[in-house]
Amino acid sequence: MRGVRGLKVSGFKVSGFGFSRPGTCNLKPETIFKSETVVREAGQSFIVMLLVILPVLLLVLGITYDLGNAAAMVTIAQNAADLAAQEAGKMVDVSGFAYNQQIGLRPEAALVAQQVADDLTGGAFVVDGVYLQGAVVRVEGRVSVRTPFLHAFLGIPRITRQVSATAQAFYGIERPGQ
Repeated sequence: MRGVRGLKVSGFKVSGFGFSRPGTCNLKPETIFKSETVVREAGQSFIVMLLVILPVLLLVLGITYDLGNAAAMVTIAQNAADLAAQEAGKMVDVSGFAYNQQIGLRPEAALVAQQVADDLTGGAFVVDGVYLQGAVVRVEGRVSVRTPFLHAFLGIPRITRQVSATAQAFYGIERPGQ
């Protein structure tokens, strides 16, 4: 019969500790078998802990991936909105300013803003509107980012954020006759 760590147990004689006479060791066979049971239970508790911790770890990593991807895409969309506002600000209706001294945008300003946003974000940023307030052009829109892990674990397929940017209109005429 084998005990813990390959010790031979026969009756009350335990060999493997350097004892040659039977009965000189105070270890009983029950003690050896109890310690083997403890070793088996420790292995089982590790497996249970692994089965509990592994899904939680995967969930945390997935959420971190999705939220990091969303934050990066919002930053890219903000940069696209800034550039779209600058480009839309270049679309001043010069003839309207020359006649009545009011700054206005040409009708295609929203189209130009959307094209700039599409070039930078691959279509993830949608321009909702281009507004002119005094000499300031405001571009508003939204960016929508897919979230595969949040969708799989929590049922959230997308994160949508509003983005806006402003720029000074470039009209180039400061007084009549220029």
